[in-house]
Amino acid sequence: MERAISFLGICVFIGICYALSVNRQAVRWRTVA
Repeated sequence: MERAISFLGICVFIGICYALSVNRQAVRWRTVA
């Protein structure tokens, strides 16, 4: 259960960073993953 919560937290954090990003096309998803 703790791993699921941790994974969810990381996804939320990445989502917030993506939402606040100015140049969303420049995000390299291979680097993020």
